[in-house]
Order: sequence, then C-alpha cells, then structure tokens
Amino acid sequence: MVFMQSPAPVDPAPPPKGSATLVPPLLSRTHGVVLDIGPGSGSYVSLFSDNPNISAVYGAEPTPGLHAPLQLRINEAKLTGKYHILSSTADKAELLAALAQKGVKPSPNGIFDTIVCVRVLCSVPDLEQTAKELYSLLRPGGELMIVEHFRNPWTKNGSILGRLMQLLYHLLGWQFFLAGCNMDRDTPNVLRKAAPWEAVDLKTNFEWSALPYVAGTLTKKR
Repeated sequence: MVFMQSPAPVDPAPPPKGSATLVPPLLSRTHGVVLDIGPGSGSYVSLFSDNPNISAVYGAEPTPGLHAPLQLRINEAKLTGKYHILSSTADKAELLAALAQKGVKPSPNGIFDTIVCVRVLCSVPDLEQTAKELYSLLRPGGELMIVEHFRNPWTKNGSILGRLMQLLYHLLGWQFFLAGCNMDRDTPNVLRKAAPWEAVDLKTNFEWSALPYVAGTLTKKR
C-alpha cells in the first residue's frame, strides 16, 4: 500500500523589520499610473497587488539579470499585464525611450500619478537633477513617495556615533562594495529644494543609527 505524503505547510512570510516596515504603509497609498524606480528582483511588488486604485505600474530596472526574477514575482502577485518592466535607469531620457517601446507617449502635463523610490536615490549620479526630472514626469497633484536612507543629522535630532559610523563605512569602501550607494546625502533637504512642491510630508526614522531613513510623500503643484 502506498501512502501519499501530504505537502508540507507553507510558512507565512516573516513580518517586516527595520526600514522594511516603512514600505507597506506608503505603497498602500499609490494610485493611478505608477512609476516604480529600481524594483530590483521585486521584493515588494506584491504590495501593489491588492490596491484597486492602481491602473498600471511601470518598473524601471536597469539590470537585465534581475528582470526574470522580477517578472516571476509579478506573475506570483497576479500583476501580469498590469506591471510592466522597463529596461531603464531613473534618467528621464532613458525612461521616455523605454516607455515609448511600451506605447506610452510623453505629455506636457506629466505621465505618472505616483512615483515610488525605495532605497534607490542613494545611488543616482545627481540627486537634485533626478528629483527635478521625476517632478516633471508627475501629473499635477501627483506624488513622489520615498523610503530612503540619508546622512545622519547628528547636529539635530541625530546621533554623533551614527554619523561617525557612516564616515567609517565610507572610508572602508561602502560605495565600492555597494554599487555606488552613498550614505552621505542630505536627501530630505535636496528633494525639498529641487522643485516647487505643493506639499511635503516626510518623516525621519532610526536617527540613532548609521542608516537613518526618511519616508513620506512630496506632492506636485496642481
């Protein structure tokens, strides 16, 4: 007699920890046509799946080797046909060329209702220029949503030890080993000043650490 072995139970995904806890509340508010900058292999793609306010998502991922695992997670999240992979960086010219291949035409009134940046602005070549270009791609009233680490504000609501650790990590080759990741950017202030936002709602987290985070939204003028 052959006994059929029942399949092993599938354990639920572990709850998010640290900076990962900042991502779900933010992505739950995405809406309309969404641009997802640097989704990588798609670790948070599933967070788009239960949002009825999203009409389409375009994921700008410049690393071709990550497209297959990203597509797999898109399929698993049942977003096939709704989430489209673009072979592009955050550079506006590259984005527009990649979008044109998907049949999306540029508009003087912008293209996207929401732009999502999760742990990617640390490695763009010129943060201020990138912010200005993303602003131009938003429709009036559109939102730039970010979860990004930044330079520890040690002189105000920060940590001297955290700032010293950032300096040490940079000396030890942080940027080299982490593909250009920069711990020394004053991301919140650069974004605030880069464009004439209608509203800015950014909150800092983990200010005691070498990787403090800023999370929230910047809204384009209507």
